[in-house]
Amino acid sequence: MCELVVITNRKLCQGDFLERIRLLCEAGVDKMVLREKDLDEQEYERLAGDVMEICKRYPVKCMLHQHLAVAEKLLLQGKSDRKISVDGIHLSVPLIKQYSERMGFLSQVQDDVLEQGFKSKKNWNEMHALGKEQKRILFGVSAHSLEEILLADGCGADYVFYSPVFETSCKPGAVPKGTDALKKICKKSPLPVYALGGILPENAVLCLKAGAAGVCVMSFGMTASFGEISGLGKVCHAF
Repeated sequence: MCELVVITNRKLCQGDFLERIRLLCEAGVDKMVLREKDLDEQEYERLAGDVMEICKRYPVKCMLHQHLAVAEKLLLQGKSDRKISVDGIHLSVPLIKQYSERMGFLSQVQDDVLEQGFKSKKNWNEMHALGKEQKRILFGVSAHSLEEILLADGCGADYVFYSPVFETSCKPGAVPKGTDALKKICKKSPLPVYALGGILPENAVLCLKAGAAGVCVMSFGMTASFGEISGLGKVCHAF
């Protein structure tokens, strides 16, 4: 079964952001990536707590974005507060490159994430403790080429977002890669590939037929109706 992933951007949301999160959960999305790049660490932590509490009710996996220190703090908090559940962390290639270049080799990325909060390999391993059904948290990376996907794989990633597949207003000027390139990437990637960029109900099937493990939406996820989101989710789950 393929998945529907929503990447958040509260600035695109016309109504209350947390109500949008509830709508997405009720519509059947599989994962939520809490992006919100403009927030500082404290603001992001507060919002993450609210979003994770909603997601856990359904349940929908909530992936934190870039904020490793927040992920660690909320993981520790979740030991005593069952409303808090860190399901995963999603990173950019520049961030994992920063660690790999500093350490000298890729396998050390998980051993030393010092600069944003993980104090030791023990703490990183602790981050991978999820709960009843999963053995560890998910680790995802945004990639734009096979080279970056292999880098992510070397760092221990579980999946990648590959973009932009289609033209998208979120990345003006970015050249769309198209479904032929997506198909080649899916065949060569050692990791599950999620298609991102300009995904709409009318082209999502093309991505799934190309071998994508799922599709990711931002603008559509922040603005579409319950029925539209639910319909796209059903399309994904049918594969």
